[in-house]
Amino acid sequence: MSFGKDEAARRRELMLFAVGWVGLVVGVVVMVTALAIDSAAFEVIGVAAVVLFGAYLVRLAMPR
Repeated sequence: MSFGKDEAARRRELMLFAVGWVGLVVGVVVMVTALAIDSAAFEVIGVAAVVLFGAYLVRLAMPR
C-alpha cells in the first residue's frame, strides 16, 4: 500500500507521538510500582523514563 508524501509524514508523526505517550505512561507505571515495592532502583528508572519521554514529546510539539 502506497501513501502520498504528506500522508506518510503524518502517519510517521502520529506514530512518534504515540511512542512518546506510551513511554511516558510506562515510566509513570514503573514509578508507582517502585513506590509500592519500595525500590529505589525502579524509582530512578521510572523518573528517567518520564523525563526522557517527556522531553521527547516536548521536542515533537515544537514547530520546525
